[in-house]
Amino acid sequence: MGKNLLVSAFIDIYPDRSGLKSLDFCFKHFESMAASGIEIVLFISKNIRNEISKIIEKYDNVRVHKEIELIETRTWKLFNKESYGLPERRNVKKDTIEYITLMNCKTEFVNEIIEDERYNGYDGYGWIDFNIFHVISDIENGQKRLKEISEKETKIMKGVRIPGCWTIPGFRYNEIMNEIHWRFCGGIYIGSREKIEEMCRIYWLSIELIIEKQKKIVWEVNIWAIMEVEYGWRPEWFAGDHNDTILNI
Repeated sequence: MGKNLLVSAFIDIYPDRSGLKSLDFCFKHFESMAASGIEIVLFISKNIRNEISKIIEKYDNVRVHKEIELIETRTWKLFNKESYGLPERRNVKKDTIEYITLMNCKTEFVNEIIEDERYNGYDGYGWIDFNIFHVISDIENGQKRLKEISEKETKIMKGVRIPGCWTIPGFRYNEIMNEIHWRFCGGIYIGSREKIEEMCRIYWLSIELIIEKQKKIVWEVNIWAIMEVEYGWRPEWFAGDHNDTILNI
């Protein structure tokens, strides 16, 4: 058992994937991550059970925690209200209510894992995107970096360690509720149990207040940026981007 457990998910939300990443594309990049040897626990939708089973047969470091559909999540129940709108500047094909809700499920899924006593033996916990390797150019080095991350000493981290593109925190509500905000990259974060629990508490405290006041749902990275400025969340930010630097934790 490694020191740290990373949570990931693949829930198939698109009836029509034309113009989007194919399932085979996603599975290919997930397998690159699985081959790193890091311990991963998954939430998946029922329709990809067979494909995931084929991968798990090859990698005993990967296990499925739960089969779940988006409409069964706490986040969907919170977000799926007629009174809530979507950001004005978004990819209409990709950034649907389902996609934005799924991005916000990251906190819900990590929260569920740390509350499950079956996973109590780890020092640290975190999130990693299912196909994060699609932004990694040096696969071998990326796998090495992930292995190092899985053994990181999270107890000495000042907060949840998380990469981001924009150095200075801050926003205007008319912008952050209408376009993607890259203070954080979104693809990975890790921290001690204490710091991850704190992140989850602040998220559940803030999310309903934010979307009810603004009458709009937005990407998880936007919510995290608001949490940092207005709700007292203090992550350990580091400079990263949607490339190999995202793994420089």
